[in-house]
Amino acid sequence: MTWLTFTSGKAAQSTIFGDGELWADAFSERYFNHRPFADLDRIVGNLTTRFQTWMEHPTPDEYWLASAPTPEQLAAMDIPVLTITGHYDGDQRGALQHYRMHMRHGNEAAKQRHYLVIGPWNHGGVGTSVGSVGGLEFGPNALLPQDSLRKAWYDWTLKDGPRPWFLEKRVAVYVAGRDAWEYADALEEVANDQLTYYFDSADGRPNDIFRSGTLAPEPTGNTPADSYVYDPLDTRPGHFESFESGNNLSHFFWGEQPLNQHFALNMFGNGLVYHTEPFETETDLAGFMEFDAWMSLDVPDTDFMVTVYEIMPDGTSIFLTGDIMRARYRNSRTVEELATPGEVNRYRFDGFQFFARQVAAGSRLRLILNSPNSVWLQKNYNSGGRVTHESGADARTATVTFHHGGEYQSRLSVPVRRRPVS
Repeated sequence: MTWLTFTSGKAAQSTIFGDGELWADAFSERYFNHRPFADLDRIVGNLTTRFQTWMEHPTPDEYWLASAPTPEQLAAMDIPVLTITGHYDGDQRGALQHYRMHMRHGNEAAKQRHYLVIGPWNHGGVGTSVGSVGGLEFGPNALLPQDSLRKAWYDWTLKDGPRPWFLEKRVAVYVAGRDAWEYADALEEVANDQLTYYFDSADGRPNDIFRSGTLAPEPTGNTPADSYVYDPLDTRPGHFESFESGNNLSHFFWGEQPLNQHFALNMFGNGLVYHTEPFETETDLAGFMEFDAWMSLDVPDTDFMVTVYEIMPDGTSIFLTGDIMRARYRNSRTVEELATPGEVNRYRFDGFQFFARQVAAGSRLRLILNSPNSVWLQKNYNSGGRVTHESGADARTATVTFHHGGEYQSRLSVPVRRRPVS
């Protein structure tokens, strides 16, 4: 609704778009009064947009595909492309989706002229490089002179000038914590190794950061399952969220405040927490995580969020990456399949944000699995109905059971970039 309102007039509605108090009030009205997500345009007071049409198309169906280039169009494309995004860019998913589709369907000559740059920036930093995001500081190499890069790009592609100095290979990624750029010929080549972790806990209730379970490099045998409870009528989490940037929904989920631990410290039993042992040496993690989770529910549907952090030796928490899934789309993003209560199903989280960071010696990784309950996100009331039209009247409390022993070996795969020994 923020973007639709920004673009719904004959001129850009910049003042309304930037009115954080207005958007915080609107989203809070929906959240704290348990109103349907589809009411949001009425709450905002703008019925001139396509919001209701979008509510009728919650999956990537023909309506959305009509706005995307077809494989045939991608194969015919014959222009150089420079894609720029960031670790904390709320639009990273879209940028990388276009990149992947072009790599899958484009012709070989065009693909050789598609360059990808991923810095440590948020969405604003994709236009003008920034040296920090939400208090997380980067080194001087993060301040890539993008105006100079773009000029050099156009000189190269339109005027037969030399290739821009920065584009050593077709993919360039910034490694935070080490203040260095790494290069690869393709995005999937950034990671050249991986770490695999398995889950365990002492009592089946690792429900906060002080009584967490463990992430271990070897399977832990027939360990008991863990569980958490998500009550969609519980609004306590909303009181701990920031309302300073009401027009920037990504600040909660994708790290506009990467040092903020309010969420981890105030879970109210909604979630599970696991830590690795400390890293013995500095290690470059770069790429996409994958998480295979075996879970059962006592409701037909709910949402899941997975977030991963570096916890430094002094306790500082740094958000690295995350993913989100609706249970009914666990097997397909286009075909709904409600969960059968009590049935154990595999949930494969493979939509994590790209990240690249050198984890310090002595740091640990923290993984949190929970059901999102946020002012800034659509709420699933767990009834199995149309989520956009659900309200508090439809609410069902969900107990989520996470299995990680015996035949159900849940695991986390962490991408690693090993550098040649000099």
